[in-house]
Amino acid sequence: MPRFVDLYLKELKNKREILMKLLSLQDTLTPYEVIFPKYWKDLPEAGEFKGEIVAIDSSDATIEHKGGLIIHICRALALSNKGGEERELKITPFYSVDSLSLTVFRNRMREHLEHLLAVKCIEKISEGSVILIDGSLYGRTAHLPKDSEIPGYQDFMLDYVDTYSELFGKAKRKKVLIIGISKDSKSRTYKRIILLEELVKKLEKSLVREEVIRQIVKVWNILWRNPRYALKKIREIREAPPWVEEFLREALSPQPDISLITRFIDKPGYTIPVILKTPAPALDSLVNAIRRGELEKYVDRSFSNAIRENATVSEKALAILPKILEYPAIITFYYLPREGDIPLRIDIPVWSLEEDMGYHPRFSILKKFKDEVKTALDILSQLYAGPRHYNVLMESVDAKVKLRMIDVLNIYEPILSKELDFLIEHTRDMRRVRYP
Repeated sequence: MPRFVDLYLKELKNKREILMKLLSLQDTLTPYEVIFPKYWKDLPEAGEFKGEIVAIDSSDATIEHKGGLIIHICRALALSNKGGEERELKITPFYSVDSLSLTVFRNRMREHLEHLLAVKCIEKISEGSVILIDGSLYGRTAHLPKDSEIPGYQDFMLDYVDTYSELFGKAKRKKVLIIGISKDSKSRTYKRIILLEELVKKLEKSLVREEVIRQIVKVWNILWRNPRYALKKIREIREAPPWVEEFLREALSPQPDISLITRFIDKPGYTIPVILKTPAPALDSLVNAIRRGELEKYVDRSFSNAIRENATVSEKALAILPKILEYPAIITFYYLPREGDIPLRIDIPVWSLEEDMGYHPRFSILKKFKDEVKTALDILSQLYAGPRHYNVLMESVDAKVKLRMIDVLNIYEPILSKELDFLIEHTRDMRRVRYP
């Protein structure tokens, strides 16, 4: 018997009940069986986009020296459908930190390099061009600015915010459409939005007073932070129908958006777009500090380590952080090019917010079809080449920018050693990778 198979079988038996429970979620009837198809639209007839399309992606790796030094190498690449190419590369050396802090920093640095490269591209491409970025645009607006935990780079998130704000500003002025594309397998935002939409509709049809509806929505807003308290408060609203609690419990279900699309949708198309207003809820503490005139206190508290490294960080933060209030709202929807494919999450910035946000000030269903959505669908269709090739331009830039360990060991590391006359002695983990 192969090594570990006996333990594997034993553990499967021990976990059988919980596995079957999770798998049975796929078969449980939920309100989404009726709700989700109502928010699904057929793809419009694909048009041809004749402008320039630039796809941007990034990759990174680390060299870890046995003395605790980490050398982070990050690179980003932009490829145009017209044949152009732009590059960025950054080296960040620092002493080792915990794995979580390192993971967060690496993720943010990759995104930051993509933003820097996008700004460079906007300055060179023509008006009306399009930039594709690998990842969620809205998710990047929600990063909380604070000390980065990386020695020597504690104020990194200030540079991140400054560049991301600059990207949006230049894109707006030059009428360049930015499209974020992600295989988002974890988000539950869309299902919660349409569930609230259906809840409000049902309350209105039941002739529930507007004040009571607002009380219910207020409880809904605290559901994610404190589920038990929210469920207790909903029972205290005397005029709330008993079925409201069922909606709240369904909203807490762990199933992500794409699971529901895969389960209930059997044809290509896209979800009715929703508008996510920025700043994101995760930034409430910062936004409140700005609006109350208490930003300096927020900076002293959130960038204490950075300020100890460099006293001028405080002045820098006071100038940059208010730019978060200028982030545009984001239109988001899911796109399924062909039955059986993985749904893609699409994010697009919207410069003017004319939509009525209804009972909820943070998000709403897009009531009017916007040209940006049609342009995005045309481009996605144009660059689609089958289930294994959801976007040929993004696929091409991903293949060319990917930083493999063999490249680090055989190219980047020898160059570093030669240029600095410095012998890299790896940590035990790195030696294990190099000499399996």
